[in-house]
Amino acid sequence: MDIQEVDLDIAPRLMGVKGYRWFVSKKIIMVTIGGMGSISSWLTLLLSRTIPKLGIVAYDFDHFDERNAGGQFFLYEDVGKNKIEAVNRALVALNGEETYIIGNSKFEEGSEVTDVTFSGFDNIEARVNMFNSWLKKEKGIFIDGRIYKENYQVYAVQAGNIAQIEAYQEILKKTDIDIPDTDCTTRNTTFIAMGAAEKMTTLFLNYLENKLDPEFSPAVVPFKYEWSAQSFTGNSFYL
Repeated sequence: MDIQEVDLDIAPRLMGVKGYRWFVSKKIIMVTIGGMGSISSWLTLLLSRTIPKLGIVAYDFDHFDERNAGGQFFLYEDVGKNKIEAVNRALVALNGEETYIIGNSKFEEGSEVTDVTFSGFDNIEARVNMFNSWLKKEKGIFIDGRIYKENYQVYAVQAGNIAQIEAYQEILKKTDIDIPDTDCTTRNTTFIAMGAAEKMTTLFLNYLENKLDPEFSPAVVPFKYEWSAQSFTGNSFYL
C-alpha cells in the first residue's frame, strides 16, 4: 500500500480506536476517492475518524447545490463551493484539524490512483476508467459503492484475485442505460449513503488489518455486500 512511516501525535479524538488491530499510529496512508457525492463525502468523514494521518487523492470537479443537502456531507454555508473544498472545510469543522485532500478534476482514462482506491462515481464510464487504472498497479484493493433508492451494493476487488477481477469486469459491462433511473422525488438519502460508506470503510479496515497482522485470524473481506432497506436484509458474497 501507499504508506509512509512518520512520527505522529495521535489526536485525542482517535484515542478511542487506538486498540484496534487496523489502527496505524505511525503511518500516513494515501487513498484515492472517485467522486465526492452522496457516498464518498460520508466515506471521507468515516475514514478521517479511523486513520490518524490520512492523505486523499480525490476526483470531482462539481459544486454543491441546495439539492445535495438531503444526502451529502457538507456545511450548508458552502453551497456553491467545489465539493472537495467544501468537504475539507466540513472535516476541519468537525474534527478540529485538516485532512489532506488534493484534487479538483474529472477522472479521465489513465488518471493516477493509489493502491487503495474507492469509487463513489454515479456513472459507469468513470468506474471503468478508475478500475482500469487501479488494475495496472497490480496491488492493493479497489472498493466500489453504489446506491439505488433504499438499496446499496459494495464491491471489493483485491489485487491478484482473478475470480474477483473477472466478476467485477462483467459487472462493469452494464451501461448507465441498463440501470433503472429514479424520479426527482426519490433521490439518495443520508442514511443509505452513510450505510454504503460504512461498509466501504469496514472492508478497507478489514483489508488493512489482514495486511498489518497476517498471522492473526483473517478479517473477512467479501467480494460483494448488498443491503435492502425494505426487506431489512444484508447479504455477503465471496469469490
